[in-house]
Amino acid sequence: MTDFTDATPPAERPHDFRDSSWFRIAVVAAVMVLGAVVVTRFLKHDVVTNWKLLATCPATADAAAVPVSTTLDTQACSSAPVDPHDGRGWPIVAFVLPADVGLSPSITTVHSDKSSHRMWLDYVAPAPGDGRGGGKTVVLAFIEVPSDTLPETPFTVDGATGPVTVTTVPAS
Repeated sequence: MTDFTDATPPAERPHDFRDSSWFRIAVVAAVMVLGAVVVTRFLKHDVVTNWKLLATCPATADAAAVPVSTTLDTQACSSAPVDPHDGRGWPIVAFVLPADVGLSPSITTVHSDKSSHRMWLDYVAPAPGDGRGGGKTVVLAFIEVPSDTLPETPFTVDGATGPVTVTTVPAS
């Protein structure tokens, strides 16, 4: 049988900076800040749900479309709207897209950022240089959005010809 009374205690690990209390506090604080950033990023609700594309039409690049209306206002179109749909009575936002997207654009997301007072679209853009656009024409996309998703006025609607400032929203 072995006698353990004469055994030497195990060697202690040398202390380093990770053992200090300030380091542990700093790590906990860093994890909390990182968590807050992640939560804020994923909980930021600037994506509009329930939007509906009501119509598209070609227009000249200098056409002045009504940026927000309660009815489908196609006066700025250079020809009749393509495949118009009935709305639900919500505000209709006119977005200006490059002519290259065509009259059946693949719009993926409508954004409404209330903190920066801005609205914009994400869409699938064709490869540049297909020659359809020429810079003289654009496509107007009329998108109906729920009233509560509009930023407070004044806000801007970003499009292919630059931002358009909206100062008033008609009552629906």
